Amino acid sequence: MEEFHRILRPKGILKITTPHFSCVNSFIDPTHRWHLSRFSFDCFCNGHELSYYSDATYRMRAAQIQFSGGRFNRSLVSRVANKFPEFYEKRLAWIFPAWFLYFELEAVK
Repeated sequence: MEEFHRILRPKGILKITTPHFSCVNSFIDPTHRWHLSRFSFDCFCNGHELSYYSDATYRMRAAQIQFSGGRFNRSLVSRVANKFPEFYEKRLAWIFPAWFLYFELEAVK
């Protein structure tokens, strides 16, 4: 995250997609060493209680949990997961697994 921050110009946008921890792809792809959640990049944002771990500072522009499958997953579950991400990840993620996460982070310099 520090290297991305270094090469981005001020207000440059970093776009990230990664499998959600509840997705089978997070576990079967050998290049995935960490299993990420909707909150995985919050610590790089101003005001987060753990922001002191990194000198790279970002502003969260977008954070979405994406689903695949039928209309049920794309509509009702998606709306609940994105409106209440903590509830979704603690209570529903293993019942209705997500497909991937999408983030847009703006470099703060």
